[in-house]
Amino acid sequence: IKGLKEEAEVDYQALLALAKLPDIGNINYAEALLGKTMFKASSVIFNVIGYLQKSLPAKGDNPPKAKPTRGGQNIVFPGRKTYPRFLIKKIAVSGKGTPDSSMDGFYVNGIVTGITSEPPIYGLPMTTALFAQTPNQTLLRLDGELNHVTPEFKDKINLTLKGLPLPQLDLSDSKYLPSKILSGKAEINAVAKMDPDLMKLEVLITADNIKTDFSGNPEPDDLISEIVQNTLVNLNQVTVDYQLEQIKDQLEMKISSNLNQIISNRLQETVGEKVTGFTRELRAEVDAKLLKEEKSLDAVKQRYQQTVDAKLNEFQARINLEEQKIEAKRRELEAKKKELERGLQKKIGAEEEKLEEKLQRELDSLKNKL
Repeated sequence: IKGLKEEAEVDYQALLALAKLPDIGNINYAEALLGKTMFKASSVIFNVIGYLQKSLPAKGDNPPKAKPTRGGQNIVFPGRKTYPRFLIKKIAVSGKGTPDSSMDGFYVNGIVTGITSEPPIYGLPMTTALFAQTPNQTLLRLDGELNHVTPEFKDKINLTLKGLPLPQLDLSDSKYLPSKILSGKAEINAVAKMDPDLMKLEVLITADNIKTDFSGNPEPDDLISEIVQNTLVNLNQVTVDYQLEQIKDQLEMKISSNLNQIISNRLQETVGEKVTGFTRELRAEVDAKLLKEEKSLDAVKQRYQQTVDAKLNEFQARINLEEQKIEAKRRELEAKKKELERGLQKKIGAEEEKLEEKLQRELDSLKNKL
């Protein structure tokens, strides 16, 4: 019984060692949650960029051969220059919303240069520099350069959005995402780079004070759904670093976010609490089972002890009886011994008297002879 606790503790620790949890810290939750939505948005951007690239073709690699001259003299006309068939050198954009209207607070200012159907002929890239502010105080800054003067074009577009209201965003129909965003604002910094072999989009999103609503979603049917919903209900700040790269026909998407760590920490806390509760229940069950077995063994021990005690008492009674018999026999033998000793003493006394009488007679006879 004394060794049961030690054996139970060994079994308990072995059982805990078997309950190994998966590594939940290396899962890309942001990619699973936002990958579909981000890819849809970036696909639209790539399509627009592709359209712009087709609209601004670069000069061909193999231009048609010039017609052979007839040996005459070339005449140069000063001031003559070839222009593209379609060209807008510069567009200046400026405007603001009417006060006390739905567009009150709107403001836009910017310049677009070099819009042409034949960049190689024009010889200059198309550039854009725009700044705008919406009535809800969202700031937009767009600048870029589409350089299709040569076949080895290099295009770059920078986009910055500040104070973007998150309730306007349309999320995918994933059961893990909220049905709507109640509040929160975001800042988006995006860079798109294009050349003949590569299209790359890099987006950094920082969102603050996010509150969401899952009322239109089904009840979570697993632990991860429950934890994700509880995590996304209220978030102080979320950052998402998104990259999409297209090389020829191959697309590669990468998403990293502090959302991974936030959800992972919440999962570890919840799983830790559940594991703690499980180990506590397991310990209680082991201790209760051990106590029950100890009581059962103790009862068996008591019954066995009673049986042993009864047998011992029986044997002791027999031993006592035999001891009494032995004691009686000893006293009997002791009495016989004393009786024999007395009889022997009498015989010895009689023999001594006879011997003394004989000696006396011999002495008397000797005296008479003398």
